[in-house]
Amino acid sequence: MIESYEQKRRRIMGKQFLPRYLKSLCEILTKEVSVGSLLSIVETDAFYAQVDYGKKPRFAWTILFSERNRVGELLKKHAVDFDERYVLWIKDSMQCGAVEIESLDYFNFEFPYEVSKNGIITLTQVNYKYQILLDFYEENDVRYLDIKLFYEMKKA
Repeated sequence: MIESYEQKRRRIMGKQFLPRYLKSLCEILTKEVSVGSLLSIVETDAFYAQVDYGKKPRFAWTILFSERNRVGELLKKHAVDFDERYVLWIKDSMQCGAVEIESLDYFNFEFPYEVSKNGIITLTQVNYKYQILLDFYEENDVRYLDIKLFYEMKKA
């Protein structure tokens, strides 16, 4: 695929965010992430162009952010495939490239609250079977984590 002018602009602009972005990914994942492990902007766009964002979540939970270590347990109860590959997306992924992980076992469910500027982490299985949306926020000095599980996310 050929990089469009818009994609090139985003890639060039994203270079200024790259150190912070890689640091965030290393806090979210239990493995080291380098520039070489990122998908290109073209690959990131192509992957997310296939996601059907109009679906409603199959399951949704709200827990205290301090209980985020329960997320893996909740997902496993609903038969989420931990051993499949996922594409992880956070705020700067559109400018820097998303990252593909071999399994959810590489996801750090104890990630720090400050890890994503907009408080959203999305994990989409490469075959689009599952999408996990983690939305963390603060209300009245209490930190919460919304977990949404979507099924069959590929556009028809």
